[in-house]
Amino acid sequence: MSQPLNNLDIIILIILGLSALIALSRGLIKEVLSIIGWVLGSAAVIYLLPVFTPITKEYIANGMIAGVVTSIFILILFMVIWILLTGNIVGKVRSSKLSSVDRVLGLFFGIMRAFLLVILLNILISWIMPKDRQPETFKNSRYFQLAGEFAQPIENLIPRETLDTIRNKAKEVGGKSDEKDDNTAEKDKAFDAEEEKETPSKGNEDLFEKLAQPQVKSKAANKKKAAKIEENFDGYNVHERDNLDRLIENSLD
Repeated sequence: MSQPLNNLDIIILIILGLSALIALSRGLIKEVLSIIGWVLGSAAVIYLLPVFTPITKEYIANGMIAGVVTSIFILILFMVIWILLTGNIVGKVRSSKLSSVDRVLGLFFGIMRAFLLVILLNILISWIMPKDRQPETFKNSRYFQLAGEFAQPIENLIPRETLDTIRNKAKEVGGKSDEKDDNTAEKDKAFDAEEEKETPSKGNEDLFEKLAQPQVKSKAANKKKAAKIEENFDGYNVHERDNLDRLIENSLD
């Protein structure tokens, strides 16, 4: 019985579908030229940033903001020039008999591009979290696990130094999350220990109240008895009144 799709599989399928539709509408030639343009644009930013940043700092005091603004400006300028240069090539392909072939090839290119993105995501997550610690959503995802089977060949294509640098950065991110989890667990343990310390004192207070409760009840019972005596008292009889009168007369004499 095949494994059912979960939410992550649905998201992956949506990404694949969108990438395929975009590539189908743009065509293979335009997609490939676009990717080449982004790669060359990034290289242009790396090499031209030290040249133009001092000029930008004359107008922007913050060095980091000046670097960001310069990078965006260089990238946009390069991409505009690249689109103008490659627009003629794309136009000729669109107007030729190869237009339909270009779009069909673009469809397959879009699928492969999205699947490569999922593979890179699988590699990054495996660096941050080992497989035994990954959420069940990742473990039970059919397409995410399928992408993991192609992860090792992709890793072999990355230069060793670059791979080690990225892997160490990913482990640092994963280590920080582990430290946060450990700190949270330690706080929970400390809180439980404080509650256990407070529990005996609460028990002693309850015991004291129970011991004091009978005294309260006995006082209430004595009050009830006195009230009953007052209710049953009918007054002095004739003999008692005569004795009281004699006592008063003797005291006056």
